[in-house]
Amino acid sequence: MHSVYSRANALFAFMLWVLSAVTFACFLTTVFLTPKVDIKVEVSNPRVRSVVDYSSATEHSDLGLLDFSVNVDLTQTFNWNVKQVFLYLVAEYSTQENPVNQVVLWDKIVHRASRVIIDERRIQPKYYFLDDGNHLLNHQNVTLVLRYNVVPNSGYLRLAQAKDQFILKFPSTYTTSKLMLFPQASAIKSNMERNRTIGAVVVGISSLVVAIQVAFISGYTSTDFEVHRNWMAIVHNLPLAKWYYEKTSEWTLDYPPFFAYFEKLLAIGATRFLSRDALKLTKEPIMNDSILRFQRFSVIISHLLFIYSCYRLCFSNTPRWIKLPNGLRKRAQMALFVLLVTNIGFFIVDSIHFQYNGLLTSLLVFSMTLIDQGAFVKGACMFCVLLNFKHIYLYYAPAFVAYYLIGYFEVTVKFDVTMVLRKGVTLLAMMLIPFVLSFAPFLWLDGFDTIKQIFVRLFPVQRGLTHAYWAPNFWALYNIADIGIYRVLSFIGFKFSPPMYTSGLVQEYSHSVLPTIGTKESLFCTLIALLPLMALMRKRKVADFTIYLTLSAFAFFLFGYHVHEKAIILLTIPLSIAAFTNPVHLTSWVVLNTISITSLFPLLFTLFEIPTKYSIGLAYFFGSLLCIRYVFMIKVRHFLSRGLRCYIAVLFLVELYNTIFHKIIFGERLTFLPLMLISVCNALGIFYAYLRILWIELADTYGLRISKWSLERLEKGALRTPPQPILSLKDVQIVAGADISTCKGFPDLAVVTLSLFKYPEFAEITNFDCVRIISSPYISDYLGLREVEPLSDLINEMVSKSPTMRPDVIFIDGNGSFHPRGCGLACLVASKTRIPTVGIAKNFNISCLIADGVNKDGINEAQKIIDEIINLPGASDGFYEFDIGRPKTLRIVRAGGSKQPVFVSSGGGISLADATQLVLESSLNRISIPIRTADLRSREIVRRVFEDN
Repeated sequence: MHSVYSRANALFAFMLWVLSAVTFACFLTTVFLTPKVDIKVEVSNPRVRSVVDYSSATEHSDLGLLDFSVNVDLTQTFNWNVKQVFLYLVAEYSTQENPVNQVVLWDKIVHRASRVIIDERRIQPKYYFLDDGNHLLNHQNVTLVLRYNVVPNSGYLRLAQAKDQFILKFPSTYTTSKLMLFPQASAIKSNMERNRTIGAVVVGISSLVVAIQVAFISGYTSTDFEVHRNWMAIVHNLPLAKWYYEKTSEWTLDYPPFFAYFEKLLAIGATRFLSRDALKLTKEPIMNDSILRFQRFSVIISHLLFIYSCYRLCFSNTPRWIKLPNGLRKRAQMALFVLLVTNIGFFIVDSIHFQYNGLLTSLLVFSMTLIDQGAFVKGACMFCVLLNFKHIYLYYAPAFVAYYLIGYFEVTVKFDVTMVLRKGVTLLAMMLIPFVLSFAPFLWLDGFDTIKQIFVRLFPVQRGLTHAYWAPNFWALYNIADIGIYRVLSFIGFKFSPPMYTSGLVQEYSHSVLPTIGTKESLFCTLIALLPLMALMRKRKVADFTIYLTLSAFAFFLFGYHVHEKAIILLTIPLSIAAFTNPVHLTSWVVLNTISITSLFPLLFTLFEIPTKYSIGLAYFFGSLLCIRYVFMIKVRHFLSRGLRCYIAVLFLVELYNTIFHKIIFGERLTFLPLMLISVCNALGIFYAYLRILWIELADTYGLRISKWSLERLEKGALRTPPQPILSLKDVQIVAGADISTCKGFPDLAVVTLSLFKYPEFAEITNFDCVRIISSPYISDYLGLREVEPLSDLINEMVSKSPTMRPDVIFIDGNGSFHPRGCGLACLVASKTRIPTVGIAKNFNISCLIADGVNKDGINEAQKIIDEIINLPGASDGFYEFDIGRPKTLRIVRAGGSKQPVFVSSGGGISLADATQLVLESSLNRISIPIRTADLRSREIVRRVFEDN
């Protein structure tokens, strides 16, 4: 027979031959495809500067300065055999000394992605446009050309040039503007300072985490220590084919093969540092100080990979971060890194209770980072590696399927079948590699019987619907409902079997009154809960991948069969990332994050760990709130309502009852009661977080009718309860302007400003500001959905703190009673604040006329009136009483010396005549001074706090 080495050599040679053949075949499939690049270059403000250049014989050289925008469409360039594209913009020109001069102004490496469109606006040359002499001045024929190199996975490097070109003409005079010889110097310095800050944060937080882990080496030891010691003994003492049959100990090997291989590596290390008895197969547990230290340090060392994965995710230049404003992005990256690395779930479950969740989660984070970078195939391969380490991560599998259909395959109503098949083959091939490497050795040695035995171990169904300590999911609520009905019916006189699921044992059981839930029923409920993923796929704007992961994990956690409480970590990790890149999910994350703390507290119950878990748990909770304040500058009460704050307090009180007061009251009786209370209370919060995420993500697609209906009800209530009216302008002493500004490209984060002025002098008194998260979408004629709560909350908060500064009238940038339903934003604010308001709109709302049944001729007449007002000679102020459709509700006002009018209507509590008078007195160049002040101030805060570097 051939030796193992000769077989391995033959197998390796055959694999190389097959790989070469497949690579060549891959090359042939794309060799005749011609890459196509669509480019558009726009250049503005070309100028020439004469600079000192001692390296040149003339001692002076021409430096070309320009601003340009580049739009490159690489959609038709990338195919499955393209790894990356290198773009570079070249300036070509001729002089008497040199017929051909070429200068590279800008370049960019574009990695493989399914669709890439580069749109960079108002940028400056990346490299100096320097001519050795004085030849750029008045040069009228400088050609800008985009060239690119297509780098394939297999094949030759292609060099190509875009067809479109741009002719650049320089002026005949030198610019006298101040020149920075190194325009990138400040940016480089800023980046260096930022990198130093990032380095300090990464090293400091990592050191702190490791120090805390080392400090708890001698802490509480759970049965999981014996579980993993026994697994090391199995893989060390038995041949591979027997690993999943061994059952000397009750702690049989029930993780996928990759984790068994990992245990084999640990066993090799254990043979060097531990005695032989440490890896002995025995029914009784073995534990000593050396085993404890070895296992603790194995967790600490493996956790470093999780720290590194978080670093890669948080500080990579991916679309997830690029879309955020500059200032917000830097703070969010550091805060997210801190919160992920210090996640208390890993501290409790890994560092004390003992597992390797940090190591496994690092593979998930690496997969997410690859997908963020557009490397879908590598991301899927990494996820398959994770599945072969621990199968519980199947919780995320539906999310990968749904997201890849939209993001990778681009499956829509119309799609390219050939492209889908080509991508599918590539993806399938890469996904099979981890499974082949994982299961092939077992298949080779013992055939399919071992594979079957592995799956029997991976998916046992004899453990019951819920764990000994119920996970806070739907079945915890189901169990408590069954207990409640059982108690009531037993009190009446009906006979039922008593509940068996409160014994604290892992076992199969039947419910007393309600139908018993088995694996089929649990699977059906889980599949129903996965339907929102299909709804996400139908959204016009592709939802973030972390939302797919979160909702998929929620479905399995809430309705899965025999879910462990530790599985809540699978929910918190993706939601943490989603919350710090889209703050509309901050509320759900804080609730879920708090539950992840309190639901894991019962795992630590010894005297030493009790004060530790409380101190570290509270530190992490308040630290997360501080991180939110640091990143978004938002107060706790603006994203956690009073009800939620009370709920969170109740969670900690229930945990205190479990630890301290239950034994004082009941002694050793009803030992399962506090755990049951914790599970039920936490389950309610998890359902709240789940439903809130669903509403936010699907409201713009499926909840518009409900949102509109709720606002219409609010409008009807506002019309019934107007504020106390102002009898005369003589009673007005303070007026205010309120406005909201949002971040560019990030409309969910807004700054609300209220500016107070003394009347009639219109002297500025003070300003009040706050940052708010606005999750409601913008809908025409339903502006109140987005703005009424932030505006009214700020006003009411200001009045409660400073009642002497209560404004008598508030100017609102929006409509008042001139509204399709007679209740615009100004009316809603007046109703909620009980302060008269004036609605000042910059644009005429035709919807009001349509709602009043005005025909096309009437609409044209209204537009004609507006045009006549604009074209009136001179710049005199005045107003026009608009009487089409809805008389005495609107006045068209020219104010502040501007020809452009504004549209004034009362928001309630003030007559239209007085409202018009206030607008005429307060306006400067058309805009009311209080509103303009609030607008400028809120914009400045947005720029300074969120957008600046």
